[in-house]
Amino acid sequence: MTTEDSGDFTDTSSTSSDSGTDSSSDTSDDTGDSGDSEDTSDETGGDETGDTGGPIPDACEVVDLGGNEGVTTEIVLMSQWDTGACHEIYVTNQTRDDVIWTRDLRFGGTVDNYWNAEGEQLNSTDWRFGGQPSADNIVVLSGKTVVFGSCMVCAP
Repeated sequence: MTTEDSGDFTDTSSTSSDSGTDSSSDTSDDTGDSGDSEDTSDETGGDETGDTGGPIPDACEVVDLGGNEGVTTEIVLMSQWDTGACHEIYVTNQTRDDVIWTRDLRFGGTVDNYWNAEGEQLNSTDWRFGGQPSADNIVVLSGKTVVFGSCMVCAP
């Protein structure tokens, strides 16, 4: 499902953009010798324990850990109750090219379900989402927005 961002949303938990810059420190010295340090990061940008770094959300909140360069997200709270919450995530392609998107999110609780996306659990709080063939949202066209959602049981 592809939609244009209508700007009708007033309850925004967070909005972020992936700048594409690497903020990790380089352990090599000026001679090019990297020493005995070992890179323990995996393809998720985390270490071998599955920790992807980044901000820790409050209970029932969702934070964006990044994804494709030039793609932004808007996380909108749909509903919240004593023990859970649901959010819609708007993924907008701000590049000139069509993008096969992925987005990493951290949840302040346990993901109970999600829709209009394929999800992969990276660790107890972090998930990677991407487009779903049946939702026709694998590719985000230039300047367009796709939407997916998730619900969680909030952390105590």
